[in-house]
Amino acid sequence: MPGETKAAPEDLLSRIARLGPTLHPAERRVADLVLEDMEFAVHARTTEIAARAQVSAATVTRFCRTVGCDGLRELKLDLARLLAVGDRYLHPRPVRLSNSEAMVEIISQVHRSLESLVDQVSDKDLKRLAAVIAKAKRIVIFGGGGGSSMAALEAENRFFRLGLHATACNDAQLQLMMAATLTSGEVLLVLSITGRYGPIIQAAEVGGQYGAHTISITAPDSPLSRATDDAVKFHVEEPESIFAPTPARYVLIALIDILAYEVAKLRGKTAIEAMRRIKYQLVHTRDKDDSEPLGD
Repeated sequence: MPGETKAAPEDLLSRIARLGPTLHPAERRVADLVLEDMEFAVHARTTEIAARAQVSAATVTRFCRTVGCDGLRELKLDLARLLAVGDRYLHPRPVRLSNSEAMVEIISQVHRSLESLVDQVSDKDLKRLAAVIAKAKRIVIFGGGGGSSMAALEAENRFFRLGLHATACNDAQLQLMMAATLTSGEVLLVLSITGRYGPIIQAAEVGGQYGAHTISITAPDSPLSRATDDAVKFHVEEPESIFAPTPARYVLIALIDILAYEVAKLRGKTAIEAMRRIKYQLVHTRDKDDSEPLGD
């Protein structure tokens, strides 16, 4: 089935950790060697691993089978998959920033990422797409994963209060179902930082097939950017530290804010009236004045 994804099998590190307490002491030495020097294990022969771990060649073979591999060749393939993830996840750098330094570093990363939008995204294109959204009979917003899912909910929040019929969905099967209900005059807005998540790409294609105007906010030259009628393309470098947050989340929110701002201007009195009603209810139930945000 197009766009169908399959979960990867349990990785070797997790298997070794799970089986660790049951390993024979000699097999434990092989495990320790493999984990300490994966590069060596990927390229070494059975006899070389056995010599360094001070065990027999038969023990190396037995260890491979204990952790679910047919032999050393399959073990090496599993190790290669681990190494493909990147060394920063296998050997993370220690965190040496104080609380105040961490605050400055994270804020600086977000600031740099937001500034990069100026050179990546055309103001003219954003205004053109805002015009499409402003006159849509319905807007359906899809996100996938962590950051994009939260951004989809935020987009719903920004658009519905402008008097638009906006609905966010982050469930893959529901996305496919909702895409099949779209028609001409409606907009499907799809958010994905990588643009490579199969189910959301398929949903975008389905929405387009039924006549919706499809728009993605995603990575340049990604499958999703090619699957939609229009794409707002951006790329943000990930921080080297695996503990740092993904600044691309803030860029997604900023792009939604820019679109919502342009849509609000285009909808004029209709948007103002919708926001006035919302603020009226909030003033009488929460704020007691109109100085607080339109929402919480």
